[in-house]
Amino acid sequence: MNSDQLYWTAGKCLDYCQRIEHDVSLLLKLLSLYQGVPLPSEEERRTLGQDIHLLEEIDRDSYLSENDYRLLKGLRNRRNRLVHECFNDFRYAKDEDFESSFSCSCSFAELFLSDLEKLWKAIENARIQTFSLLSRGKG
Repeated sequence: MNSDQLYWTAGKCLDYCQRIEHDVSLLLKLLSLYQGVPLPSEEERRTLGQDIHLLEEIDRDSYLSENDYRLLKGLRNRRNRLVHECFNDFRYAKDEDFESSFSCSCSFAELFLSDLEKLWKAIENARIQTFSLLSRGKG
């Protein structure tokens, strides 16, 4: 991987993080409607962590796996590492450490992107399935 590919991979990671945050909020709303579980007031903005906690509480049918929830809970820390540390790890490395630091940053970004792609697909499937159930229930 070269630096352009690392920047592209990091950008894809951030894109998936935004998709996941949006879709978790949407899935939470759909599940609460489908199951008749009221959510806290919309007047106060909830964090992603709060939405994940609420989603896990009302996900009675296990639309998301334990591994999905584990990845969701670690998302913020991994995103923060990507944004705040990943590039600085090699940018400020000593010459003799540059290659190793760059390689480590690339590996982190590639693994994070792979996990995000799988996680987003699981959330998207759960969202579509819940919407379909909700639509049939109201039809």
